[in-house]
Amino acid sequence: GVDGDAAASRAGRDLGARRTHLLNRGVPPPSRVWRNLPAKRTYAKRTYDGRMCGRYATSRTSAALLDDFGATLGDLFVETGADFNMAPTKRAPIVVGRTDEGVWRRELVTAKWGLVPSWAKDPAIGNKMINARSETVAQKPSFRSAFAKRRAIVPVDGYYEWYQPDGVAGQKPPPKQPFFISSPGGLALAGLYEFWKDPTAEWLL
Repeated sequence: GVDGDAAASRAGRDLGARRTHLLNRGVPPPSRVWRNLPAKRTYAKRTYDGRMCGRYATSRTSAALLDDFGATLGDLFVETGADFNMAPTKRAPIVVGRTDEGVWRRELVTAKWGLVPSWAKDPAIGNKMINARSETVAQKPSFRSAFAKRRAIVPVDGYYEWYQPDGVAGQKPPPKQPFFISSPGGLALAGLYEFWKDPTAEWLL
């Protein structure tokens, strides 16, 4: 699993004023680890309410994920390696539920981040479908079918959130500060998945 000692060593540390962290696939974040999401706060007219943004970190090996989630390796799994700057359109490991001959099990597969509804004509629509709101996921045409039938677990070390600190009127706003929200052992985020077939008969997950 995620190195708990390493995560704990980062706890309570943030980037400090006027500093930013350049997200990089191979470099773990030095930013603060929040044990609990902060309460709703407002920075320079921008509200932070704890929603997941568009970047996260994942470093657990497939063997660790299989052990952590009691899963088996699926035919659609591809080893992607550690990525501390996982972004939309990249391929990432997820855990799904499968039933074979009446027996239910968890399976580790790899999916492209960005849900493409089965009725979509162009897979590029998935570039915008990276997050679903819990308040509307059951009603939105793009998500409701997957929400009803195809739910997944997205294993992550943690995810990034940015806030804009208060500035001085008439001056250039200070740089946004990224925070890495995590917990020892990693997080298991709720996810959705779909299968989409392109004109060449290839299936996209």
